[in-house]
Amino acid sequence: MPGLQRPLGPRPSRLGRRRRFRVKVPSPIRAKFPRAENPRDRSRPILVFGVILYITRVIAAGWRTGFPSFFPDSSSYVDVSRLGPFDPSFWSAERPVGVPLVLWLTGGNHRVFFLLQTVLFAVSVAYLCSVVLKVITPRWLAWMTTAVIASLCVHPRFGLWHLEILSESLSLSLSILVVATWLQFARVPTRRQFAYGITAIIAWMSMRDVHIVSGLVIAGALVIGALTCRSWTLRRTALVGSAMLTIFASYVLIAQGSSNRNLYPLINNIGERVLPNEELLRTFTARGMPVDDALLERSGDDTWSDDQAFLRSAELAPFRTWADDHGQRALLTSLVVDASFWIDTTGDVLHSSLPLDFSEYDRHSTSDRLPTRLFWIQGPRTSAQFAVWGLAALVSLGIVLGASRRREPAHEGIGNFRKRAGIVAVVGFVAAVADLFVSASGDSVEVQRHVLGSILRLSLLAVVTTALGASTVVHLLRRHLRGSKSDEDGTKPTVSMSGSIAASLAAVGLFGTWVALEHRSQDFDPQYARTIIERAARFGGTYYENGVHNKGPLETVVYDSARLFTGFDTYWFGISIYVIAAAIVLGLTAGMVARRFGASRQFALTSSALVVAHFALSESDYAGVLYSRNITTSLLALVVAATLWDRPWRTPRLANTT
Repeated sequence: MPGLQRPLGPRPSRLGRRRRFRVKVPSPIRAKFPRAENPRDRSRPILVFGVILYITRVIAAGWRTGFPSFFPDSSSYVDVSRLGPFDPSFWSAERPVGVPLVLWLTGGNHRVFFLLQTVLFAVSVAYLCSVVLKVITPRWLAWMTTAVIASLCVHPRFGLWHLEILSESLSLSLSILVVATWLQFARVPTRRQFAYGITAIIAWMSMRDVHIVSGLVIAGALVIGALTCRSWTLRRTALVGSAMLTIFASYVLIAQGSSNRNLYPLINNIGERVLPNEELLRTFTARGMPVDDALLERSGDDTWSDDQAFLRSAELAPFRTWADDHGQRALLTSLVVDASFWIDTTGDVLHSSLPLDFSEYDRHSTSDRLPTRLFWIQGPRTSAQFAVWGLAALVSLGIVLGASRRREPAHEGIGNFRKRAGIVAVVGFVAAVADLFVSASGDSVEVQRHVLGSILRLSLLAVVTTALGASTVVHLLRRHLRGSKSDEDGTKPTVSMSGSIAASLAAVGLFGTWVALEHRSQDFDPQYARTIIERAARFGGTYYENGVHNKGPLETVVYDSARLFTGFDTYWFGISIYVIAAAIVLGLTAGMVARRFGASRQFALTSSALVVAHFALSESDYAGVLYSRNITTSLLALVVAATLWDRPWRTPRLANTT
């Protein structure tokens, strides 16, 4: 047109003009998530420092001298890796492909292999901690959860496997990576993150054959999710992931059948578990197992006993033929039909595995370089502690899933995350329990190290689920106390400087009191109570049978409960928590009594602080300890507090009339 001129400069190309009008349509599976990061976040330097420190502590001491392999299993992994992935026999050899493939990628260099195992484990733990710091709120709870995860994972019973050519290290690392990737998927449900999760599961399944059971459990969960999903894109993505897991599990089963690599675990189970059990022996005989005197003489033996008699004796040729043809099928049938026996076996294996440090495998003194009680946390080391952790996880899971059902537009994104995180946790627990059952039942030789990965994965899931439950409770309390007005208008509640200082001083004082009471609480009567519960735990019997005189069950039950979440050396720290809790209950009750009789809020707060300080730090004989009178007084104080609290006693009708 006249009067209009093209701007100076090069004319844009035709391709450039086309790109100008291209519209990017977001995928229905991808949600809108802000990518802005907190500039005050210092988690990355801390995690990087932790990774470097862990690698240095594990690998540096023996780097110059090298790490010679020792175990017979290690030589078999090395032999398979020498075949290489271009040899068809590599994919159906006597070992699963995971460890030999990594060995082949490192060129058979043991030092590089051990370094890679250590780096992968440290990075997997750091990645899990990074995800936890993003999904858990408030920040102090996220850092506490990160500290617990680090305490669990840096224990030497997990670190010693990095310096061996076995499947334990890579299996542990990839299982942590699986938990982290799917927790991240619950936060950011995208196709890319879903692909990362499926890839991590397949890599983990390639390490040990028993992992395919967990893989099939996850595949089934994806199918159920696809059937209940309304979006076709989500449904197709879930079905593709399920198909990939099923295809890989089928490959593993075919490789097992062609290589017959499960023959040794089958013979171990027959010799050490089936033959000594008359009822189980009858069921296997009914399924076609040839039983004669030569086989019965092998009762209690494994594959390698008496110069491998199971494999070389001519008298056991019919048994070997049956084991090659129908043995695996009979064992799988027994896991279902005789489930009660195998569940009891799994319980016995778990009970014997939890307290083990595997010092007999620690050839390179890893336990001398890694902490055994970081932040006083070792994880569950007894069956009772394991049950308490599981109970806490179940309660927290109920809280998370229950809160996710609340329909509130202002918190819709948080509710969706809770729902996805709860589903991930449920599937993770079911898959981990299935893996524990199959690992404990599939072999009877060195079975304790085989279930180590399941124990770690269940512990991590319990920690993360409990943290999610605590985060949900904090979120609900904040919303109840403050309302959602500040969230809707975009304003954030401010905290005064005096309030911050008071909270900091209270936290420091509480921690100092806890440490000081660890020694103060070890009085004569508490020592006697501990002796009773330790005798009952070690020798059995009731509290009354193990005591000099009957003091009633209440005090001993309270002291016994502290043993469930502490170790032998940290027991009195648990009692200190009870002492502080009793003092806080008495202090809160004193404040409520003061308010009931017309005292001001400041006076009630002061009286509560004085009562707490008196019962926790004074020189009185009953302060700083947990006598039976302290326990009963605290219970009576709870009754008084419940009586003075108005809300439980006010019905809606009464509230309207008054």
